Amino acid sequence: MNSQELKGQIRSYDSRLDSMSEKLERLKKVKDSLIHKQETITEGITILTAVLSVSQTQILEFIRGVVATALQYVYGDDYNFRMEFEFKRNQAELVLTPVRGDLIYDPRYSCGVGVVDVCSFALRIALWALKEPRSSAVIIADEPFRHVHGTAENERLTGMIKNLSKTLGLQFIIITGDGSLQTEADRVFEVVIENGESVVTQL
Repeated sequence: MNSQELKGQIRSYDSRLDSMSEKLERLKKVKDSLIHKQETITEGITILTAVLSVSQTQILEFIRGVVATALQYVYGDDYNFRMEFEFKRNQAELVLTPVRGDLIYDPRYSCGVGVVDVCSFALRIALWALKEPRSSAVIIADEPFRHVHGTAENERLTGMIKNLSKTLGLQFIIITGDGSLQTEADRVFEVVIENGESVVTQL
C-alpha cells in the first residue's frame, strides 16, 4: 500500500469517525430526551397515585360518615362504623365493621340484625349519592328495618330517614308494617286487602 492509498484510507476512517460522532451526539440527545420523559412520567404517576389515594380516602370517609351517622341516630353516639382494607388471597378486600365503643363487631355474627339493617340501608344511600350519573332521587324500600326492635329505636329511625332525605335531597317511599315510622312521614298510605283487592287509603 502506497502513501496515497494510505492517506485515502485515513480520510475514509476520518469521515466514518465524524459520521459516528454525529450519530453519537444524536443518540445522546435522544437519551437525554427519554430520560426527561421518564422523569416526567414518573412524576405524573406519583401525582396521580397521590390524587387517587386522596380521592379513595375521601370516598371511604363519606361512606363511613353516612353509615356512622345513621347508626348513631338509631342506637346512640357510642356507635360508629369502620372501613378498612385487608389483604386476603393476594388481593385487597374492604372490611365493613360496626363499632360500639371499644367493641368491634363482626356483622355476620355478633352485632344484631337490626344494626345490619341500618348499615345496609345507609350503605345503599351512600353509594347512590356517589353514583355518576345518579338515578332519580327516589329510594323505594320494602321493610328495610324489619329487624330493628324497640319503640325508641324505631322512633329514632324516622329522624335518621329525615336527616338523609334533607342532606342528600332524597325522597323515600318505605313499605312497612311498623306504625312508629309513620310519625314523621310527609304522607302515609294504608293498604288493606278487601275481597281479594288492594284498597289504598291516605291517612
